[in-house]
Amino acid sequence: MRLDRDTRVRFGRDTRGGLGRDTRGGLGRDTRGAAALEFALALPLLITALLGTVEAFGVLRAAGKAVTAAFTVADLSAQKASQNAASLAAIVMAARQVLAPLPVGGGTLAVSITSVGYDAAGRPVLRWQYVEGGGAAVDLGRAQGLGVAGESVVIARLVYRYTPMVTAAVGPLTFTETAIARPRLVGEIAYGG
Repeated sequence: MRLDRDTRVRFGRDTRGGLGRDTRGGLGRDTRGAAALEFALALPLLITALLGTVEAFGVLRAAGKAVTAAFTVADLSAQKASQNAASLAAIVMAARQVLAPLPVGGGTLAVSITSVGYDAAGRPVLRWQYVEGGGAAVDLGRAQGLGVAGESVVIARLVYRYTPMVTAAVGPLTFTETAIARPRLVGEIAYGG
């Protein structure tokens, strides 16, 4: 029996190793490299989606850590009967630890801790304030209605400036969080330099 060309060609395909080559003729029927082309077209979209997911996670993590740090500052400030500059500096250091591993140097973190008391009419009155990193003053109106004469609250305001990896797409973000806590041991927390 003799093998000729007819036995090697089946259904218009050359079975001699012509991978993806159509022997029926015509342009556009060569499918070699189609998968590579599709991958090359999809790769930039996949990389963009990956970087976007990583960046979104970073932003959400920074926002969550800023909230946690603000509540930590307020809670720790309200735990003692009196505070001083050294103890409040240690509380700000605790906020830096809460924000870790995010960068907290170079003006990225500003904290203000404010003790607000109440006069006989129940209006908020500033008792003392500690500011680190250029923290802004707290609006005393936030404490309106939270206490009566002889009571106080501690207001912690934290501003964290987060710079994403891809700043061109998002730009630097600033998270401003405020937390309020009541003193645990006394009506008003004393401040001693």
